[in-house]
Amino acid sequence: EVLQFDEKFNGTVKVSCHREGKHDFNSQEIEMVIGKVLKNKGYKVDYKDYDEVLFVDVVDDKVLFGKELTRKLLSKREYRIKVHKQSINACTAYCMVRLSGWNEGVLLDPFSKDGIIPIEAELFRVKEGIKGKVLGYDSLFHNVRSAEINSKLAEVKIKLARFDASWLDTKFEDDEVSCVVSSVPFPSKTVSENKMSVLYKDLFKALKLILKGRAVLIAPKVELLKNVALDNGFKILEERTTFMGKAEFKVVVFEKV
Repeated sequence: EVLQFDEKFNGTVKVSCHREGKHDFNSQEIEMVIGKVLKNKGYKVDYKDYDEVLFVDVVDDKVLFGKELTRKLLSKREYRIKVHKQSINACTAYCMVRLSGWNEGVLLDPFSKDGIIPIEAELFRVKEGIKGKVLGYDSLFHNVRSAEINSKLAEVKIKLARFDASWLDTKFEDDEVSCVVSSVPFPSKTVSENKMSVLYKDLFKALKLILKGRAVLIAPKVELLKNVALDNGFKILEERTTFMGKAEFKVVVFEKV
């Protein structure tokens, strides 16, 4: 299958291999083999001065080829100068907004941190002409301030406020929120599961009243989150795995039963 690879390139080519699993070869050997194939096809292979990159991912017994489309890191945003330690990258934030199916009404992030999700949501709203508004809440003032700074640099106007997620049912009418998209807090060495369990229960009890559509939530640990959601009248529509660097995160899409 490798030898039958038939991609077209312009200029010099670099082969970059990433390998996972147990094999009797290493990544450099794969790069040499693919490089030789490309040379036989008339391409010039250069690992220092190159015009295009051919990515080769080897995972167990599967091989995936990919061609570099841009040198720019797509998850990087110039507006993002304030970064929360538990924040997610911009591409993931955008994809979560799309997973929510938002096309009108209120999109709420109750744990907005540095504002990455509300900002990406507002940029999407403007581009698509969605008739609605984006709200970003957080219980910590310095997070709200960071989100305000980032949103100003992004040149978007979104409603940001300090507000505790446990009081959401006092802020909105029944079914007033079209969808919720958020990177939720999660249990850690400094935050116990009991504390997170209480937070999750308060969150889903409120969402049971105010949420009309989907809740798309992300965290590296979601078992407790899912259990609390199921116990409070929600069902799981979809679950996806994504990575930020080497860290694995789970994206879960919830809906009221």
